[in-house]
Amino acid sequence: DLDETMIYCLTGQNAGKSKKCTSTSGTTATFVVAWPLDVAAGDTFMTGGCVPTQTLALTLTSDLTGVNGALAPTGAAYNVVELRFKDRSSSYAYITFGDHAFCTRPT
Repeated sequence: DLDETMIYCLTGQNAGKSKKCTSTSGTTATFVVAWPLDVAAGDTFMTGGCVPTQTLALTLTSDLTGVNGALAPTGAAYNVVELRFKDRSSSYAYITFGDHAFCTRPT
């Protein structure tokens, strides 16, 4: 389910651009603002799994430098400050933790 996530275009006419996905149905994604150029067959995309200002829960890696996507969230609350997309191996989410003065815990 990609509702309320950021989708980043890796290849194609929109490469390097990202948009917020508001809903999905089957193989169709709906965006708040249309892509500036037409999306074509063969274009590739990735998702950030969240959007800036969103408060969520996650499971951190043992060294606390990454998110372990293989495990279900265990309740470490965080707020997404910014997403930086480059490619599948060097994209980043800048976050603040839920016990930080500027972040609220998810409900």
